[in-house]
Amino acid sequence: MANGSVPDDVPDVQVFVGDSTACQAMEFGSVIDANENQVPIIAMARKNGHVDIIEAPSSDLHQESGKPAPSQNAKLLGSIYENRMRVGVERWVNLKITQRGVLSCTSGGFFRYVELAQFLLGHAKENKESISLSSATEEQLDEAAYKWVVPGPLHHVAFYPDTDSPTHFAYGGEQVPLSLWSIKKTLAQYNKIAATDAGQEDQDGAQLVAEKKRSAASKGGKHRELLFGELPNDALSLQRHPLIRSIAFVPSNTPAVTNDSIPETTVIVGTKDGVLRVYEPAKKQKHVHEWQVTPKNQGAIRIMIVSHGDSQTPLLFVGDTARNLYAVNTSTGRTLYQYKGKSRRLLTADITGTVSSLLPLRIHAAQGDKTLLLGASLDRLVRLFDTGVPCGNGQWRRGKTLASYFTGVDSAMALVTDGRRIEQRETPEPDADDDGVWAEMPVVDDDDRNTSEEEAPQIKRTKRARANS
Repeated sequence: MANGSVPDDVPDVQVFVGDSTACQAMEFGSVIDANENQVPIIAMARKNGHVDIIEAPSSDLHQESGKPAPSQNAKLLGSIYENRMRVGVERWVNLKITQRGVLSCTSGGFFRYVELAQFLLGHAKENKESISLSSATEEQLDEAAYKWVVPGPLHHVAFYPDTDSPTHFAYGGEQVPLSLWSIKKTLAQYNKIAATDAGQEDQDGAQLVAEKKRSAASKGGKHRELLFGELPNDALSLQRHPLIRSIAFVPSNTPAVTNDSIPETTVIVGTKDGVLRVYEPAKKQKHVHEWQVTPKNQGAIRIMIVSHGDSQTPLLFVGDTARNLYAVNTSTGRTLYQYKGKSRRLLTADITGTVSSLLPLRIHAAQGDKTLLLGASLDRLVRLFDTGVPCGNGQWRRGKTLASYFTGVDSAMALVTDGRRIEQRETPEPDADDDGVWAEMPVVDDDDRNTSEEEAPQIKRTKRARANS
């Protein structure tokens, strides 16, 4: 059920919504199979510790007619099990689909990367050397996985760049400082740990590293340089907790970086106390800016996402636990506008639940490109927002809610869209076969409408007489 009107230039987009009771994270992408063909897949991280790999339904167009091909049902290719995850205690914090596989992470700090290309056989037949994903056992998938563990608990993991070829990832938590890693170096160091007690060894190693860091912090003295992600002590010389809830990378105009260098990009961290901390890891290890977005003690930052919107400067959309959604300038930290949130009269509020997931939609229309924002919230609604437009002198027109959709689930936690369908919607041509049907239907003119209104009282009196008799 949808409320509101969607603009005509918004294309038909397949939106997959995950129920929080079963799905905690979703990601869409394409993986190259054994025949070097791209296979569109959806990765769904479920609460029971499994990551389902689903082949997305086809959305190609017929070459002859130009009309959409008949929709196909999604196909479950297989499932990857994270045997180190404590079900019911930990949750999935993020997923990433690359050209060759799937990278996942839990709040306990357990990372896993599985190369799916060797299990996607395409049209090739299965033999002793090649096993399909559906036929592979949990032990075989576990042996083929790259696994490592970091100190937790984690609240979020972000990947850079946001493409099918990420080079770096960053993670953090309320008690875990921001840390930036190279994916290539990480996979080379933790190359297919096949030992049966690898999980326990990783846990022991992570605990040992954490103890060494705490010991070094106590012996370092006040002139010790801060490591990347560490925060300065307060007036009482007590270390401040990072309180990280969400992480976002701001796209950079610099050339693509190599896997061995630190990217010249900006990392923005949202905290539990409603503060945005800005890092430039290539220049400085400490944060360079600190912006208070939400009112103090009135909500923690829950979700952040970067989008260019309809301007050259990227916008940061920030959702907090107080049911507010903000648009922030990533260059100055200024809050450009706030969407209509909670109100004394709920009928006048656009957002009546905490935003749990955000997804930007880039629309390529004939009138020009535009960006919309899709958001899921804890009030069981999925909303479509526009991102406003600049109106001069650094001012912005407030974004508004275009439409809302009732999902029927307790809380939609994950959103993903099929990027192949983001295109301009063409106006459908009228079908000539229907012209005859409409021509034979009677036309009701003003005289007929007036006659019906005049006869209505007489019909009512006749019904009353029948009822009394």
